[in-house]
Amino acid sequence: MITLKDDDADAIEEVLRKLYGCTLLAASTKEWRFWFTLIITADMYLELGLSAKADQRFREVALGVSDVDVVFDIVQAIRTDMSHVEPLMTFADKLRNRNLKKLLKNERYRDLLAGDKDLMLAQLDELEEKLEDPQKVVKQQ
Repeated sequence: MITLKDDDADAIEEVLRKLYGCTLLAASTKEWRFWFTLIITADMYLELGLSAKADQRFREVALGVSDVDVVFDIVQAIRTDMSHVEPLMTFADKLRNRNLKKLLKNERYRDLLAGDKDLMLAQLDELEEKLEDPQKVVKQQ
């Protein structure tokens, strides 16, 4: 028996399913965290096709999230674990912007801003830009 201490068992199972020709699960069968972990795991094992499909499923699930605490968790997970992947960072910004009104009322997000002055100033700059060009809000969504 081989023990992979740092790997998520469900993600490894999905990588093995891919290697043996099985089809990828539907997005609705798992929560966002599974798909996010699968992206990381597939990248680690150089299964780039699986990573791309997992990324697509992850985005589908993440865009369907309405709970602001979960949106915060998703954005933070991307910023923490995938900051080197520009398309995911762009997606995190898109997700944050789509939920900005709710996030600005969220205690965890407010604490994050209070603890990171650079992030708070960047957020204020984005808000100011949107106030100057209200059509930009519509374009981003």
